Amino acid sequence: MTSILANIARKVDRIEQYKLTSAKLEGESILDTAVDLFVYSAKYVLFLSEQPDSPNFLQLPAGSPRPLSDHTTNFDWQVDNMTTASDENGEIAEISSKIILQFEELHSAASVPNARLDDRVKLALQLRDMAFTLAFGIYKLRPYLIDSVR
Repeated sequence: MTSILANIARKVDRIEQYKLTSAKLEGESILDTAVDLFVYSAKYVLFLSEQPDSPNFLQLPAGSPRPLSDHTTNFDWQVDNMTTASDENGEIAEISSKIILQFEELHSAASVPNARLDDRVKLALQLRDMAFTLAFGIYKLRPYLIDSVR
């Protein structure tokens, strides 16, 4: 659980750095960072969903392979069933700000002993959806961004 949040934190830090400086990120594009954040967030949702007494917010199909976070079919199912507002017309900076605040709330909830699991799952789902929205928004703007490092 700690390593997943650490990976999410690294990506949120990169998004914050990009937002503050509009500078080229060292080693990867802002699109790569947004996609990585989505992947880590989706895996964290799967991890939380396999915990005892976890709410079934994902509504994975019966018989989904376990552990949930170890199987690409469960990740793929999430992607195929995204219901987030991917056509949200938010500015990249605005969505980035929301992601930063959302992660702070998620990290705080994960740091509290005996925090309610359903609250953490909801926060993780919201972060996953925001990361998807950010990645989609950057992808649509890709021809206009001068951020590519590859």
